[in-house]
Amino acid sequence: TVATTTASIDADAKVPSTFMDDFFAMDIQTRITCDSCKYTRTRNETNRHLTLALSDDDKNNKVQDALRRYFAPQSCQLKCERCFADGATQTMHIAKLPKTLLLHISRFTLSQNTYTTDNNSTFSYTKNTTSMEYPHILSYHHQHHQHQHNSHAQSCHFSHSDEHLPPSTYLGVLNEFTLPHVRLPSLPPNFYAYDYQLCSIVNHIGSSAEYGHYTTDALRTNNIKNINNNKNEWFRFNDEIVTTLKPHDVLRNQTTAYLLMYTLKENKQN
Repeated sequence: TVATTTASIDADAKVPSTFMDDFFAMDIQTRITCDSCKYTRTRNETNRHLTLALSDDDKNNKVQDALRRYFAPQSCQLKCERCFADGATQTMHIAKLPKTLLLHISRFTLSQNTYTTDNNSTFSYTKNTTSMEYPHILSYHHQHHQHQHNSHAQSCHFSHSDEHLPPSTYLGVLNEFTLPHVRLPSLPPNFYAYDYQLCSIVNHIGSSAEYGHYTTDALRTNNIKNINNNKNEWFRFNDEIVTTLKPHDVLRNQTTAYLLMYTLKENKQN
């Protein structure tokens, strides 16, 4: 058996934390493993949002599936600095969860237009209006990772159909993308589950990046603590016009949703 050797690469010089970082910053660990000798290199980088690609298959255009595509292992044509073989696999996992999770849906693509008469090219942005389904809640279950760690699990990718586990250890979708020792926002010890609740949606109305209109749906509260009760109300902000929305209406912007914001909602252990 070939022993795995790991090299850690420090991230860029630390930048002083800002107000935005306190809410949005998450750490992503990227690991590149040689397919031949299994030599690995890791690097931690800070992200303040995740850009999710739309699938050509409408059946897979859910935020959960887009996250799986984002964090899916990728093959790389890299030469190993240890055995000099070609070919490696890149994996990414969340090393630190944020207080607020910001998801950007990649709807605009750069297209090149070539004119045959003078062989000149121009570039333009086109908009993808494919539907993207998104839920009210994205969950992470801390106890599930503790259970897996105590069982000496080798991977943090688990199936949603782990029915052999007791209900208390069912995982949330975010468990699929986090390291076993993921750093969590500071909470009291009796909190075991982290629900990220949808709190805002930025919509782009229009068929092109060159023109259109932005609206925002937002969950408005008088006090941030109210996000854990049922007194929240959804509003649509369309320039100077503000209207109320029902929660199910918020999920209907599947072809216009451009930015999704999820904020941490704490769940106490039963």
